[in-house]
Amino acid sequence: MATEQELTDKARLDHDTLSAAYYSQSLSDREQNKADFDLQHQQIFIDLEAALIAEGYRVPPPPSIEYRLTALEEEVTKLKKDKST
Repeated sequence: MATEQELTDKARLDHDTLSAAYYSQSLSDREQNKADFDLQHQQIFIDLEAALIAEGYRVPPPPSIEYRLTALEEEVTKLKKDKST
C-alpha cells in the first residue's frame, strides 16, 4: 500500500516529466501537441485522485445530479410498468 505522499510524489514526477518534454519542444511543435499535452496533464491528476480514493485517502465524490435523476427516472418507469401489469 502506497502512502499518500508516495502517490502525490509520483504524480508530481509524472507532471514534471511531461512538462519538461513538452516545453523542450519548439514553439510550433508545442502548438501542434497542445491538445495531447492538455489531455495527458489532466489524466495525471485524474489518476492521482483515483489512486488516493483506491488507497482510502480520499472519499469518492457523490454521484452527480444528472446520474441521480436518471436513476430516479428509471425507477419511476419501472414502477409504472410493474403497476400496469
